[in-house]
Order: sequence, then C-alpha cells, then structure tokens
Amino acid sequence: MAKPWIIGVASFVGGGVIASGAWTAFPPRAATPAAARTDDAGAPSKADGDDDLRKANQNLTDSLHACDRQLADLRERSHAAPAASTAEVAPERERDGGRGGRRRERGETTREDWERMAQLGVVRVRIPCIRDTPWKPNERTVNRLGLAPDDTKALEEAYAASNKRVLEQIKPLCAKALGGADVADKVGPSACIDAIQNAAKRGDPKAAKESLTHAAEVQAGKRQPGADAAPLEQLANVLAAETRAFEGDLAKKLGPEDAKRLANDPSLCTDRRVLRTTDEMPDLRGERAP
Repeated sequence: MAKPWIIGVASFVGGGVIASGAWTAFPPRAATPAAARTDDAGAPSKADGDDDLRKANQNLTDSLHACDRQLADLRERSHAAPAASTAEVAPERERDGGRGGRRRERGETTREDWERMAQLGVVRVRIPCIRDTPWKPNERTVNRLGLAPDDTKALEEAYAASNKRVLEQIKPLCAKALGGADVADKVGPSACIDAIQNAAKRGDPKAAKESLTHAAEVQAGKRQPGADAAPLEQLANVLAAETRAFEGDLAKKLGPEDAKRLANDPSLCTDRRVLRTTDEMPDLRGERAP
C-alpha cells in the first residue's frame, strides 16, 4: 500500500498541474471595459474594475509560484531517504577492505609472517603465473603501469625466465611423485605441485608438516636449506623464493625501485598457493597475505 505522504505528494502535484494547465489554456484577458465610469453618485468606475482584475491576476500568479516552491520542497524530501541509505553503505565498503572497488596493493611477506607459518606448519606463496606460454601484459596493463616498450619487454622476459626456473626445479620432484618424467611433462606444473604435496601427505603427514615448518623457517632466516630435504620442503622453498628471484630479474634491467613496484603490483599475473598437510584451511589472519 502506498505511503500516505506519497499519496499527498501525488495529489498536490496533480492540483498544481491542473492549475498550471488552466493558467496556460485560459490566460488572463485584457481588462474588460466597464459599462460606465462611476460618477460622483457612486456609479461603477472602469479604473476600479481594472484594478480588481489586476489584483486577481497577481493573486493567481503568487499562488502558482507558491505551488512551485512547495512541489520542489516535497521532491527534496522524497529523495532524502535514499541518500541516507547510500551513506550507510560506504562504511561497509571500508570495513571489508574495499572489495568490489579498488584492489588493494600487495605487501611483501615479512619475517614475522614466515615465523607464524612455521608454527602452523603451512607455507603460503605467491609466484608469477606459470603457463605453457609465458604471460604477457595486455595494452591496458601496460598503460596502467606506465611501461615503456623496453620495460614491457623486460617484464615479458622476466616471466619467461621465472617459468623456466620453476619448471626445471619441480619437474624432478614431480617425476618422483608420479613415477616418471614423461608423466610429469604431460600433467603440467600445477598438477605437479599438487602431486608432490599429496604424495608427502599420503606417505607421512607428520613428516610432511615438519617439511613445511622447515621451509618456513628457512624463509624466516632461522634455518639453512638442507641438501637432503624432503621433496615437499624443496618444493616449498622453490616457490617461496621465486617472487624474490623474479624481482631480481626485473631489477637487472629496470632498477630496484621499479622492480619492487612491479613485482608487487596487483595488475600482474600471479598464482597463489597454500601448501598444507590437512584439508582444513589454517587461520592465517595473523600474517599478511603475500
């Protein structure tokens, strides 16, 4: 059922429209000549008739202006409620970190982050995308990042080098998990990472968790990588170190500042992985996502 104030607005608007239409359709005519001018005995005067008509016309004009002002006031009131609703949505977007709006910049994983991961037996990584054909930025990304042609070429070469470096290190681990190098070649890098992780969990879940703890401690600077490290630990160290290696490739051609800016920019293509030994996702709120 329509709200009473809406009905009132509609009625008022309708009345104003009718009044305006009448004013347009039947404009005031010029003063009608009076039959005779009043004389000293009080007969009707033409001047008095003209004055009365002008007053009536002025009163009607004032009424129409007042009507217009009241209609404008009612329109403002009718839009006040939606404006308040919109204002209430803004804090929600700020609380959820701006999801649906501007994407947040990525932060580097700190030593404290790695120490927390070591306690949980988890390794969370972000690496440049691994593809059969190395990723290349499109025109929109190039313009957003402000890349010159040489900069774009350096970025593409860094992706190619990253893909090659990662594949060369994980293929032997993958072949061991799947039982052959030919199988590792067929399944691709993403499936290889899953295979290495799953093989470790099936073999000895406790040892697998220790492998991830050791890898996180290596990244935190508390341990040196062992030559006889288990495959899962080797995989975790390879992936955890790749972002720095990628940034190092960029720094050789673009300088350290631009390299750091690009390596952490959300416009670039990245793969995110959480290596863990349980199906349940651990609580990583105490560390910033890499």
